[in-house]
Amino acid sequence: MDRRETAVFHREAAVQLREKILHARLKVEKTKAEGLERKADLTRATNEKLVVAVVEALAKTAEDRKDLAELSYVANHDALTALPNRSLLQDRLERAIVFAGRHGQRAAVIYLDLDHFKAINDTLGHAVGDLVLQATATRLLACVRVSDTVCRQGGDEFLVLLPECDAPDDALLVARKLINAMAVPLYLGGHRVRVTLSVGISLFPEDGCDAETLVCRADQAMYQAKEAGGNRSCGYQEPATT
Repeated sequence: MDRRETAVFHREAAVQLREKILHARLKVEKTKAEGLERKADLTRATNEKLVVAVVEALAKTAEDRKDLAELSYVANHDALTALPNRSLLQDRLERAIVFAGRHGQRAAVIYLDLDHFKAINDTLGHAVGDLVLQATATRLLACVRVSDTVCRQGGDEFLVLLPECDAPDDALLVARKLINAMAVPLYLGGHRVRVTLSVGISLFPEDGCDAETLVCRADQAMYQAKEAGGNRSCGYQEPATT
């Protein structure tokens, strides 16, 4: 082999070597790229799973909060009228007593009973009776402030809490307003129904300093109004001593 052939041979060998080196580099780079892509895919998949988990957790939390809110509402409201029930009224009355005592104010409890409601159920049926209770709740709510509470005690008995009552006459004025509101006949289920109220009133601190006493004495005053013929209000009075 002469010098020229030797030179050609070396050039070809150098070209082949460079091609092998380039091929090896390309293979390494391809492997790295594939590894990076797999790593990116894994990261994306992990992030997607994390996002899904977070969204599901938030959705579950929101659902749990909604369920708790619904349970709390059901536990504290009357199913027929959607008014606060005894439990919620008890809590609000206790708070009103604390607030009024701290600020030297009055609070009033107004106990209401529908006169002759049993006759409505007996003659027109319980379906109409339920409509009467719902209509009564609506009218009572229209007579009080947002800060006041109208509660259904059960049956045909309602209670109104006035947490801020400046003077005894204020409670009497509200009671009269409630009686007048119910004086307008109701037209329910094809029937004309007239409903009157017997109303009893107790005041904090004059008639009691705790929730149970105030409700009990308002109830006693309500029965005094009922025994006097109904369709009227009475404030609590201490029983006459003999």
